[in-house]
Amino acid sequence: MNAANVPYAALLLAGYAVFTLWCYRTALLSWWQNRQQHHSLHDVLIGYGSESGNALALARSLRQQLVSQGQTAQLINLNKIAPAQLTRDQRLLIITSTTGDGEAPANAERFFHNLSSSGDSLQCEFALLALGDRLYSNFCAFGHQLSQQLKSLGARPLFPVLEVDRLCPQTIEHWYELLSASGFPVQAPKTSTRGVEKNEPFPQRWALKKRTLLNHGSPGNAMYELELSSPLAAHWQAGDTVLINIAGQQREYSIASTPAEDCLRFLVRMQYHDDGSPGLGCGYLCETISERDVIELQLKRNPACYDPAMDMPMILIGNGTGLAGLRAQIQQRLNSKQHGDMWLIYGERSAEHDRPWHQQLNQWHSNGDLTALNFAFSRSHAPWPPSLQGKACEGYVQQILKREVLQLKQCLAKGAVIYLCGSRDGMGSDTDRTLRELIGSDYVDELELSGRYVRDVY
Repeated sequence: MNAANVPYAALLLAGYAVFTLWCYRTALLSWWQNRQQHHSLHDVLIGYGSESGNALALARSLRQQLVSQGQTAQLINLNKIAPAQLTRDQRLLIITSTTGDGEAPANAERFFHNLSSSGDSLQCEFALLALGDRLYSNFCAFGHQLSQQLKSLGARPLFPVLEVDRLCPQTIEHWYELLSASGFPVQAPKTSTRGVEKNEPFPQRWALKKRTLLNHGSPGNAMYELELSSPLAAHWQAGDTVLINIAGQQREYSIASTPAEDCLRFLVRMQYHDDGSPGLGCGYLCETISERDVIELQLKRNPACYDPAMDMPMILIGNGTGLAGLRAQIQQRLNSKQHGDMWLIYGERSAEHDRPWHQQLNQWHSNGDLTALNFAFSRSHAPWPPSLQGKACEGYVQQILKREVLQLKQCLAKGAVIYLCGSRDGMGSDTDRTLRELIGSDYVDELELSGRYVRDVY
């Protein structure tokens, strides 16, 4: 080619390229938008591991902040994240609690196991907020274990694990500051608008008014109702707990009453060590102190376990001393005068001996305050005591759900809230597994994300 013609050829090719791009402009624009949308949808994952709901509440608040700033972010429980999703362009924000003896919450166990058995190399970036309570020896243990596992597979931490002691607002605000410094469009929220309230318990002096054995003759350990009174006006709501410091250690109990009853009520079951000595908390509350003795305690706010929709139906499920938290929810709804239907499902050992507050439950069922009442007894069978109202079966609460699955689905179709209170191991985990079998794991996750599946387990 003649050198003089080179500029003309280049100009011709450039013109052809522009013409081609113009012809395919609609398809190219659609491709670019889809690419950007795909990147945005998978750019930020907010994974939560939550037992009582605080981690979920914080994760939901973080997502709202990101969305309000124009960022698309996906909120998901950790168990639904596959290691293969964590690619080079992925940013993962984790908020998780620690439960039991330094263990993972139920909705984070599978994720941790999958990471542990994964041979993949992770190229994502992540930040982790660990919730805990310094009074427990394994403070934030699972958060640190999860961080170490992610780093061992090649994931890059944006900054070190941030530990939060009892929802300390200053630490949560610092979390937002660190995220902002790492390129996330968020601002540290003000204390009054964070979406999760600070637990700022201060000691109060309450007197033991009455202690009552509720299960005389039971094949299980003794269960006591403790009723306390205080000369000071105190405020709490259903879902809150009471903290009692005993010999430098802390014990936490679900509150069974409402302030309108002018007393603080909770349940304690005796527990014994291998040598036969009683547990620290139950021994002190059920054997050591006497009536009129003064107890120093703290009221702990627990907004993750508040009733999210009092006008909607509620399915209350629990066992043992978990009835305390269930009773508070029922009583609070009755105080409001306007509330949705309530269905109580409760499990214990013996129909003859393990029926705490049975007279009140019978009355609530007789007058229609409880629209449905089901009992499961693991160590007794029909014929049931004549005074037993509602329906009873032999077995456990999860078996009631299987028998009444049609009623369960009908209640949920009306917008019902599920409130689960009692032992985490056994009843809590088995009930969660049964719900997922009956109505689908994805649906249970949706209920949790929308605040309609509330767990108060211990």
